[in-house]
Amino acid sequence: MKKQIFLAMAIAIAGLMIVATSSSAIHVQPEEQTVGTPKIISSMDMTVSTITGAVPVVKKQTDASSRGTDFLVHHDIDEEDCENPALVTDSSLSNILVMTEIYEDIGHIAMWGRASTDSGVTWGDDIYGWEQIPEGDPDDVSVPKLDYYGSDSMAYGTWTAGGSYHAQTYYVELPDMTDPNVGTGWLYYFVDWGSHDFSDFDSADVAGFPYDVAVSPSEGFWGLIAGTGDKPEPNGEDDTMWFSYFLPGDQVTIISFYNMEDDAEKMACDIDISIGQPYLVYEYTMEADPSDTGSSFTKTPPLRPDDYAGEDYWWDGTFSGFNFEDVFNPDIAAAGGSVYVVAENADGNIVCYYSSDAGDSFMESTVSADAA
Repeated sequence: MKKQIFLAMAIAIAGLMIVATSSSAIHVQPEEQTVGTPKIISSMDMTVSTITGAVPVVKKQTDASSRGTDFLVHHDIDEEDCENPALVTDSSLSNILVMTEIYEDIGHIAMWGRASTDSGVTWGDDIYGWEQIPEGDPDDVSVPKLDYYGSDSMAYGTWTAGGSYHAQTYYVELPDMTDPNVGTGWLYYFVDWGSHDFSDFDSADVAGFPYDVAVSPSEGFWGLIAGTGDKPEPNGEDDTMWFSYFLPGDQVTIISFYNMEDDAEKMACDIDISIGQPYLVYEYTMEADPSDTGSSFTKTPPLRPDDYAGEDYWWDGTFSGFNFEDVFNPDIAAAGGSVYVVAENADGNIVCYYSSDAGDSFMESTVSADAA
């Protein structure tokens, strides 16, 4: 069903392969709905006071030889203390990074990763990461996300804010996904949007995009961070969706949506590099009818080569999308004009919604099902 977006957005400047196991396909019929328009409310510079970075530290593994078809990111940490792994690979499929959150002690979450340079046949003896995020503060962050930048072995990442940092977005830069010492080294930035009345960010994802392609909006643009959270002012919107990106001059923009008819959580995003098209998908619950739940897909206006991706950039375009009913925990991948949305249904089966027309229509197919 075509979803209702009602934007009038608030803007503040500051490789998945699906193999279907079912031959059946269902066309998802759209239902036309109303779409609003964007609005800039203020600006924020990325200055020394709003950027905090930390250089990752290295820990040694004492046993990395017995891998077989599986490997341990951290062999000396209890399995139950490692959660929410993320994986990224480059276009050669040779370089791979796996990152996970680690519970090192009460109220302290670290982010650690381990890499392979031979398509996962062997894995490095070192693990890399940050022991405290933000540096020196024990408040929780969680759920690392990674995405390929689209060039060389560079990747970007994010994670979800926690504790007193519920209004922060994190931007993780990995010049080489397998080596934290290449170039400027691994580092992260964060911006606190609390001064713009944001709060309770509870999910985030990242989509990389190389700025040297024709449709890049600016030299500093490397992709999007998207998520869900609250924006109480000026419209009293809880559980809304937002996305954020860098601009020239060390500025960063956040775009939030209000007058939405659903509550949003568990955000995922991707950009089709071949056509410069961003997509968002999240799990929704309709406010008027909490029994109406599922996953909601949004197609943003396409990227284009403007010098400055500011207010006018988002006025000229349409946000559209679909609701996929009764499916949850969505993820998304897009390339070559095709879009794949995968989600879990109430029976525990994995379904795939596939579009061959850049998200304007979808077919549905079961990817995996309980053999019973």
